Amino acid sequence: MKFDWSEELPLNCPPSQAKTANNEVFYRLCNYPVSDKDFLSHRALSPTKVFSVSECQARSLSIMDTLESAKKLLLLPSLKGKKIVKIHLIEENGLILQTGKPNHFSWWKSQNFDFSTCPIVG
Repeated sequence: MKFDWSEELPLNCPPSQAKTANNEVFYRLCNYPVSDKDFLSHRALSPTKVFSVSECQARSLSIMDTLESAKKLLLLPSLKGKKIVKIHLIEENGLILQTGKPNHFSWWKSQNFDFSTCPIVG
C-alpha cells in the first residue's frame, strides 16, 4: 500500500519492519481540547531539537497498545493534565512498529487520519 504521509519522512522511513494496523486500538496522550497539533511528531513540533532516537522515529507519533500503559504515563510530571484518546487504526492510517518499552508503538501517520474520530477515554 502506498501512503501519503502527514509529513516528509527520511529515506527508508518507516522501517521495513513496520506494519499496517488491522483494526487495532491504541491510545495517545493529548491536550484538551484535542486538536490537530496533538497529532504532530516531535520533529514537527521542534524542528531544530536533537533527539535521542533516530530521525525516522522522531517523525513518528507515540501510541500505547493498552489503556493501562497510557494511564501510567499520566503519572509523569511532564504529562500532567493530558487526556487519553482512543485511536482505532485501520490499514489506511499509516504504519506502526513496536519501539522502546513493550507497550509503546511508533506510528507513521498518513494524511487520511481524522483525529476528530478519537474519543477521550481518560
